[in-house]
Amino acid sequence: MADPTQDSVQQFRHLIWQIMVEIGKPNLVDYFSILEKIDPQGITRRLKSHFGDTFELFGRLIDERLELRRLRKSRAENDVIDILLNINEENGEINRTHIEHLCLGAQVLVNAWAIGRDPSVWENPTSFMPERFLDLDVDVRVPLMLGSLINSFDWKLDGGMKPEELDMDDKFGIAVQKDQPLRVVPFTA
Repeated sequence: MADPTQDSVQQFRHLIWQIMVEIGKPNLVDYFSILEKIDPQGITRRLKSHFGDTFELFGRLIDERLELRRLRKSRAENDVIDILLNINEENGEINRTHIEHLCLGAQVLVNAWAIGRDPSVWENPTSFMPERFLDLDVDVRVPLMLGSLINSFDWKLDGGMKPEELDMDDKFGIAVQKDQPLRVVPFTA
């Protein structure tokens, strides 16, 4: 929705992270509804604040986008905000409040597996052909250093841990992360 180097993007990431942290906490109010009015842990109060800040941020982004459209006297279709503003201008089915709530409430799931196997995009999509990326305009950098390290060594879990003992729990966030980082030790066979 914006340039990833802008402060608004960093602010958005921070707000979403804070919301996920609060949602992930056990809340006494969920178990004892009588506590709802006093919010003893402050979770509801903090969530309201974070959501309010997020709506303010979206409001500023929408204002910026409307001003750009006014100055350029043209419509763009660069992202979700532009598409929703276009729908608003075309038929008025949605208004600014809808746009703000859609931007915040939308859950976007990207099926990378399906994209990587789409025959309308890739020739022989199910074949292993790394050379297909050589002449593309799309930036598909592969972290070669990590790949080299992985292929140059054999690996074992740190501390003599067995694979079945590995903690596979994850934690909430913008992207799913392992709750306990994977720690491996290289060795040569």
